Amino acid sequence: MAFRRPSSWSTRTFITVAIGLFVVWMTLLNVGVLHPETFFAQKDQQFNEHGNGDARHFFTHPRKRRRKNDRHHRNGLGNHPPDAKNNQRQTATNDNHDKHDGSHHWKKKQIDSTTTTTTMDRNINTDKQIIDPPPGVTEKTPRRADPNDQARSILEETKKNENHDNANDDDETKKKKRPNILFLYADDWRHDTLGCAGNPVVKTPYLDALAEDGIRFTHNMVTTSVCWISRVSLLTGQYMSTHKYTERFQQMPRPWNETYIPMLQQPQANNNHEDDGYYVGHVGKWGVNWMPGGPIDFNQEYEGLHYMDIPPFAQKPGGPTKTHVTKENQRHALHFLKNPERPRNRPFYLGVHFFATHAEDSTEGQYFPQEQSSSTLYVNDTIPVPPTSGDEYYAKMPYFFGEFNEGRVRYKWRYDTFEKQQRMMKNMYRMATEVDTTIGAILKELYKQDELSNTVIIFTTDNGNFHGEHGMADKWYPHQESIRVPLIIVDPRMPTKSRGTTNADLTLNIDLAPTILSVAGIEVPEFMQGRDISDLYLHDNTGGGEGVSPPWRTDFLYEHPIIDRKDYIPASEALVRKDLKYFEWPDYNVTQLFDLRSDPGEVHDLINDTHYKARVQSLKARFDAIKIEAASKYRYYKLPKRD
Repeated sequence: MAFRRPSSWSTRTFITVAIGLFVVWMTLLNVGVLHPETFFAQKDQQFNEHGNGDARHFFTHPRKRRRKNDRHHRNGLGNHPPDAKNNQRQTATNDNHDKHDGSHHWKKKQIDSTTTTTTMDRNINTDKQIIDPPPGVTEKTPRRADPNDQARSILEETKKNENHDNANDDDETKKKKRPNILFLYADDWRHDTLGCAGNPVVKTPYLDALAEDGIRFTHNMVTTSVCWISRVSLLTGQYMSTHKYTERFQQMPRPWNETYIPMLQQPQANNNHEDDGYYVGHVGKWGVNWMPGGPIDFNQEYEGLHYMDIPPFAQKPGGPTKTHVTKENQRHALHFLKNPERPRNRPFYLGVHFFATHAEDSTEGQYFPQEQSSSTLYVNDTIPVPPTSGDEYYAKMPYFFGEFNEGRVRYKWRYDTFEKQQRMMKNMYRMATEVDTTIGAILKELYKQDELSNTVIIFTTDNGNFHGEHGMADKWYPHQESIRVPLIIVDPRMPTKSRGTTNADLTLNIDLAPTILSVAGIEVPEFMQGRDISDLYLHDNTGGGEGVSPPWRTDFLYEHPIIDRKDYIPASEALVRKDLKYFEWPDYNVTQLFDLRSDPGEVHDLINDTHYKARVQSLKARFDAIKIEAASKYRYYKLPKRD
């Protein structure tokens, strides 16, 4: 509030009083009474003397605040030089994020073999999105973590610190606050684009750490492998046959209230929780031709380009005019978390829907990572060529796969020469590592806010991608490279024995909506056809009796519509099991059978093999039955009864 002169004062009296107040202020400041560092030191001393204190009275705890200030000069990485000549290249950041690094709490998992080990803060500056290789280490680095040397995992560190920093938090508030949900959704990213999945090249240290703290589902699949259909299946928990969103630019046929997002926003009041509903944020790609049918608390939607124009009002004089889409994902995600308008007494749901690693299909370069990544990551690596890449394997596809098939056309864009394949794959992997870096920045912010241990984290993708297998690129078809995608879940409710494990059950993208609702304590509606994945780590699913979950699925229906015309992208369907896969190509009345145990690359069609005749008949019968189940609006199994 401004100091106003009383009307009865003379000018001389007013000046005399003002000078006196100024002298008093400077005296107090010099002796330290009003100095901010002294203030936080006093608060810190009080915290130590009493052994407790509510850290939430400050934006961060005083110790964390001083650590932040101490680290301002600890990052050895500078700004990106803008390149005005090439608007597809890296541009300097246009935001002013808090530069807290937290590196001594967030350790990168160590790497085995001949490489040296560095901490995350040496490799990745989350604010500037610069990614450096470890000093003195060649880029060809095995990404398997050494369990004997790896640093303490993220959640273990969080639990240890919150026992000290939050010793006197409001227990009643924490008890009633439902878990936060962080949903991380990448694009065109198949199951093995992870270091923890055995990929010998790609660097994903933060996702690897999440897998170590949670469960990685090794046979997670999508029921339709294309962006817009898969994303509607995610939101509705339904097969394409039920939600009927089959064309890219059609209006969303299902009502908004049949998606899980408005269900999260409903107020909750029972014996365990009481709040006004989840505070919902969305960042990045919806990928669906609709506007949300209700209010979303924070919605930043964009997709399609790797480099985006910075609005003129947000440009700095002489600064860049473009920014990378993954940097924007990070900026908006951190803004959501840091925003003082976000009510801290309500749980939040934040969906970060990355555009990476989707290609810019209309451009010759296809993949445009940030400039610093291009000059530092994977420069000396040789990306393995898939064993089923090449013309001879495309010749094994059904007869109607000609040169106008879009999978073949895009193969020639990306993979038909070794030089092109190396360039495309390196740029794709660079973009994947940039996504991992952004995930690290989000996790650090959750840690700073003491929210990490009360947050369920889910990482997955909308569909897989051919990297040259079968002489094709992209997705659409029922092969493993196209439909098998990563899934990592970190859940505070997860028992210790489940952490750091893998699960090989058939989980699906239609399971994610029921899983998210279950986390929020919301009853899963009958029209959702998926299952709550937490049954696989929280409850017994070995039988079907009272109090236990039904046995988990052993097969599912894959379905994909024709796009434009049948010689471009033909319709495809499949009955998918872990051992066998039965294909149907309805536009041509062609069937195929592959034994995944002996032929994981799906190149030897057994449909006419006499040894499989009886199996083909049983698979066909099951295929017909599951199509009917998938087209039903309601789930075809009973939920367990639990107390």
